[in-house]
Amino acid sequence: MDIEGATTARPVAGTLELFPDAGDVAMRYRLNRSEDDGDALVLVGTKRQHRLNPLRLWSDLTTLDIEAAGTVGRLRITPLGTLKLGSSIRGDAFTRGKRAAAVARFLTYFTRSALRGMMRG
Repeated sequence: MDIEGATTARPVAGTLELFPDAGDVAMRYRLNRSEDDGDALVLVGTKRQHRLNPLRLWSDLTTLDIEAAGTVGRLRITPLGTLKLGSSIRGDAFTRGKRAAAVARFLTYFTRSALRGMMRG
């Protein structure tokens, strides 16, 4: 992760909660790493999902509100970035067919969860 003025090219460890059962939260990230000066840095990101509004679904799932070191911000992924992210998904299995099936299962889970989250009123 690179953060201008704080860190450059350092490894990150953390967690991702994908569609947790927590109100309007679609995703929650918690990333831990050290800054260039050795201090610990925790970045928390949250994607929120508006209910009963299909026109907001794309924006909700491509906008990440972040907080790190007392600073808040918002990141947005572009359509090209979304395409690159989607094409980077890989299944972990012995055969090509099973890897493709694993990717299909994940994409089905993601789509159903996004729609289910949007429909909660």
